[in-house]
Amino acid sequence: MTSVLSLALATEAKKLPRVVLLEEPASDATAREVSARVRGELHAAGYELVIVPRPADLEPQVAVETAPAGLDSAAVLLVHQPEHGADEPHVVEVWLSDRSLRRTFVQRLPLGEDYLQRGPQWVGVQVAELVRSRLAELSVTSLPAARRHEAPPAHDVAPEARTTPTRASAVFIGAGVGILRGFDGLGQVWTPLLAVGTSLPESVMGSAPLTIDLALQGGAFGGAAELSHLDSRTEIRQAFATFEADARFIPQAFVQPRLSVGSGLYTLASRSHAPAPLTASSQRTWSGLTSVGAGLWLEPLSGIACVVDAKMMAAWSKTVIRMENEVVAEGGAPMGLLALKVQAVF
Repeated sequence: MTSVLSLALATEAKKLPRVVLLEEPASDATAREVSARVRGELHAAGYELVIVPRPADLEPQVAVETAPAGLDSAAVLLVHQPEHGADEPHVVEVWLSDRSLRRTFVQRLPLGEDYLQRGPQWVGVQVAELVRSRLAELSVTSLPAARRHEAPPAHDVAPEARTTPTRASAVFIGAGVGILRGFDGLGQVWTPLLAVGTSLPESVMGSAPLTIDLALQGGAFGGAAELSHLDSRTEIRQAFATFEADARFIPQAFVQPRLSVGSGLYTLASRSHAPAPLTASSQRTWSGLTSVGAGLWLEPLSGIACVVDAKMMAAWSKTVIRMENEVVAEGGAPMGLLALKVQAVF
């Protein structure tokens, strides 16, 4: 902490940021001592504290993100001790809403078997150190903006503490290629794919271990399936667009299984070539479409996702393809799609 204070003095003695500390009603003497220790440690570090009671009807995340803006604070802090059963580990949660970065962090400090020997004073010190490591970024105003999104400096004070940033809403746009195959006369063809969508934030999903994505997806301008019968030949081109809801499980993992369901439109265009006296003709049909699928969402780099999907799609009204009055194929009932997309996530 000495190095942080020295740097603050060198930059025209800038004051450390004001912090709003939301305090919960102390349920017992241990909770009161932990709260007092956190206040004392932050006061000793030079932070200006504004003590505000936590609204009893708000969840911790909502409470720190909606604290009154008129207090002109750089961050809002809440030290929360969730209830736990007899066989469950005791955990202290440190919620911090960074007003300048518009991000909320939660750090969970598990208390091991040595908690009773070390006492609540030790807990207060560890919580204060975790908070100072986050707030140190706010006091060094000369750092470039890109550095402010990095993880906090490492401190060997609580090795068991783990940071779990809350999930915000994300927007993604991507492109790829798919193999579309019919199962009644139409062979496989390739098709370009486009997708754009958004994921629901954690404030909507709560603590559920999944993410819901809502997306518009479609395929068009791909290859043509060729049908022949006697002396006639027909080219079939297909296109589709669907609105989908996708569930991604284990949203913080590198590999995330996903399930999808969607509905939209399917179109089939045919162009026939026939010898005289038969004439060439073109037709297009439209139908509703339903799709279900499963796949994987892989996120090797922040902001980049690779999506692999296998889907079954069925048109609400199949298209019967006839050549010289003979049924040679049916389109849209059903179809399979194997897709690979690369998406940018913002």
